[in-house]
Amino acid sequence: MRERRGIILFTHIRRAGGTVLEDYVLKPYVKSTKRAAHLCKEGELARFYRMGPNQRKRHAAELSGKALLWRHCPYGVHDLLPAPRESHVYITMLRSPLERMLSWFAYCNKYSPNKCHAGKVRCRGRMQTGCRCS
Repeated sequence: MRERRGIILFTHIRRAGGTVLEDYVLKPYVKSTKRAAHLCKEGELARFYRMGPNQRKRHAAELSGKALLWRHCPYGVHDLLPAPRESHVYITMLRSPLERMLSWFAYCNKYSPNKCHAGKVRCRGRMQTGCRCS
Protein backbone atom coordinates (compact mmCIF):
# COMPACT_ATOMS: atom_id res chain seq x y z
CA MET A 1 0.00 0.00 0.00
CA ARG A 2 1.22 3.48 -0.88
CA GLU A 3 2.23 5.70 2.04
CA ARG A 4 -0.09 8.66 2.49
CA ARG A 5 1.44 12.11 2.55
CA GLY A 6 0.08 15.59 3.04
CA ILE A 7 -2.05 17.08 5.76
CA ILE A 8 -5.75 17.75 6.25
CA LEU A 9 -6.60 21.11 7.82
CA PHE A 10 -10.06 20.82 9.35
CA THR A 11 -11.84 23.98 10.50
CA HIS A 12 -14.69 23.10 12.84
CA ILE A 13 -17.68 25.43 12.80
CA ARG A 14 -19.85 24.90 15.85
CA ARG A 15 -23.22 23.20 15.39
CA ALA A 16 -22.58 22.37 11.74
CA GLY A 17 -21.99 18.60 11.97
CA GLY A 18 -18.21 18.66 12.22
CA THR A 19 -18.03 16.27 15.17
CA VAL A 20 -19.63 13.53 13.03
CA LEU A 21 -17.03 14.18 10.32
CA GLU A 22 -14.26 14.01 12.93
CA ASP A 23 -15.46 10.77 14.52
CA TYR A 24 -16.35 8.79 11.39
CA VAL A 25 -13.95 10.10 8.74
CA LEU A 26 -11.01 12.13 10.03
CA LYS A 27 -9.99 10.12 13.11
CA PRO A 28 -10.10 6.78 11.24
CA TYR A 29 -8.07 8.38 8.43
CA VAL A 30 -5.39 9.53 10.90
CA LYS A 31 -5.30 6.08 12.48
CA SER A 32 -4.81 4.49 9.04
CA THR A 33 -1.84 6.78 8.27
CA LYS A 34 -0.09 5.87 11.55
CA ARG A 35 0.71 9.57 11.91
CA ALA A 36 -0.37 11.96 14.63
CA ALA A 37 -2.96 14.71 14.64
CA HIS A 38 -2.65 18.19 16.13
CA LEU A 39 -5.62 19.64 17.99
CA CYS A 40 -5.82 23.40 17.51
CA LYS A 41 -7.00 24.89 20.74
CA GLU A 42 -9.29 27.83 20.25
CA GLY A 43 -7.18 30.92 19.61
CA GLU A 44 -3.87 29.01 19.71
CA LEU A 45 -2.96 29.69 16.09
CA ALA A 46 -5.51 32.43 15.42
CA ARG A 47 -2.89 35.14 15.30
CA PHE A 48 -0.27 33.13 13.43
CA TYR A 49 0.34 36.01 11.04
CA ARG A 50 1.67 38.09 13.97
CA MET A 51 4.12 35.43 15.16
CA GLY A 52 7.80 36.14 15.17
CA PRO A 53 10.27 33.90 13.31
CA ASN A 54 11.09 31.84 16.42
CA GLN A 55 7.41 31.13 17.15
CA ARG A 56 6.83 30.18 13.52
CA LYS A 57 9.79 27.76 13.60
CA ARG A 58 8.52 26.20 16.84
CA HIS A 59 5.03 25.66 15.38
CA ALA A 60 6.46 24.37 12.07
CA ALA A 61 8.47 21.76 13.99
CA GLU A 62 5.38 20.84 16.02
CA LEU A 63 3.24 20.40 12.88
CA SER A 64 5.85 18.47 10.91
CA GLY A 65 4.69 15.02 9.88
CA LYS A 66 1.14 15.40 11.19
CA ALA A 67 -1.74 13.92 9.20
CA LEU A 68 -4.41 16.27 10.53
CA LEU A 69 -4.75 19.71 12.07
CA TRP A 70 -8.24 19.88 13.46
CA ARG A 71 -10.86 21.83 15.32
CA HIS A 72 -10.41 25.58 15.63
CA CYS A 73 -7.61 26.12 13.11
CA PRO A 74 -7.90 29.38 11.18
CA TYR A 75 -7.60 29.61 7.41
CA GLY A 76 -4.02 30.42 6.47
CA VAL A 77 -2.44 28.10 9.02
CA HIS A 78 -0.91 26.22 6.06
CA ASP A 79 1.69 29.01 6.03
CA LEU A 80 3.08 27.49 9.23
CA LEU A 81 3.71 24.08 7.68
CA PRO A 82 7.40 23.24 7.47
CA ALA A 83 9.27 23.92 4.25
CA PRO A 84 9.18 22.37 1.76
CA ARG A 85 5.47 22.75 2.44
CA GLU A 86 3.54 19.50 2.57
CA SER A 87 0.54 19.19 0.31
CA HIS A 88 -2.59 20.18 2.20
CA VAL A 89 -6.34 20.46 1.87
CA TYR A 90 -8.86 22.43 3.94
CA ILE A 91 -12.11 20.77 4.98
CA THR A 92 -15.09 22.19 6.84
CA MET A 93 -18.75 21.34 7.28
CA LEU A 94 -21.37 23.92 6.40
CA ARG A 95 -25.01 24.00 7.38
CA SER A 96 -28.04 26.10 6.63
CA PRO A 97 -27.61 29.28 8.70
CA LEU A 98 -31.13 29.09 10.12
CA GLU A 99 -30.77 25.42 11.11
CA ARG A 100 -27.38 26.17 12.63
CA MET A 101 -28.74 29.04 14.76
CA LEU A 102 -31.73 26.98 15.91
CA SER A 103 -29.36 24.17 16.86
CA TRP A 104 -27.08 26.64 18.66
CA PHE A 105 -29.95 28.09 20.69
CA ALA A 106 -31.22 24.60 21.61
CA TYR A 107 -27.70 23.54 22.62
CA CYS A 108 -27.12 26.73 24.57
CA ASN A 109 -30.45 26.49 26.34
CA LYS A 110 -29.83 22.86 27.29
CA TYR A 111 -26.22 23.10 28.47
CA SER A 112 -25.75 26.71 29.60
CA PRO A 113 -29.08 28.54 29.83
CA ASN A 114 -27.59 31.33 31.96
CA LYS A 115 -25.11 32.13 29.19
CA CYS A 116 -27.59 32.03 26.31
CA HIS A 117 -27.80 35.84 26.15
CA ALA A 118 -31.10 35.69 24.33
CA GLY A 119 -33.15 38.83 24.53
CA LYS A 120 -36.90 39.05 24.34
CA VAL A 121 -38.42 37.30 21.37
CA ARG A 122 -41.94 37.04 19.99
CA CYS A 123 -43.22 33.54 20.52
CA ARG A 124 -46.79 32.54 19.71
CA GLY A 125 -47.89 36.15 19.73
CA ARG A 126 -46.33 37.25 23.02
CA MET A 127 -42.95 38.62 24.04
CA GLN A 128 -40.82 36.22 26.03
CA THR A 129 -37.26 36.11 27.38
CA GLY A 130 -35.15 33.05 26.64
CA CYS A 131 -34.36 30.63 23.88
CA ARG A 132 -37.40 28.37 24.08
CA CYS A 133 -41.05 28.97 23.37
CA SER A 134 -43.05 27.70 26.33
